[in-house]
Amino acid sequence: MDLRTHLPHEIPAPHFPSPISAADVQAILDLVQTDDADLQKLVAALEARPPIAGLVTRAVNSVSLGSMQQVRSLRHAVAILGLQRVRQLMIDLKVSTQSSPRSAASQR
Repeated sequence: MDLRTHLPHEIPAPHFPSPISAADVQAILDLVQTDDADLQKLVAALEARPPIAGLVTRAVNSVSLGSMQQVRSLRHAVAILGLQRVRQLMIDLKVSTQSSPRSAASQR
């Protein structure tokens, strides 16, 4: 039996999330430091950083928030989470990127 005839010609590469740099996290953190942060700038900054945007949308869609509808818009996600929760997510992310060997390697 020739396996080449039974296997797809192209096997898709596994998808690994892009590493999140401490600089990207800090850029978002800088935008949410005050309670009167510019939401348009925040959403634009998140859109420019898909790995962080993914974390924000996963956070808003988590079971802990109890939402029955899935949120897909970053603007909606930020509105639901609020600046304080986005700020806390970025602080937590900053700590994890500083202690992660993978993120240290991506900054070289």
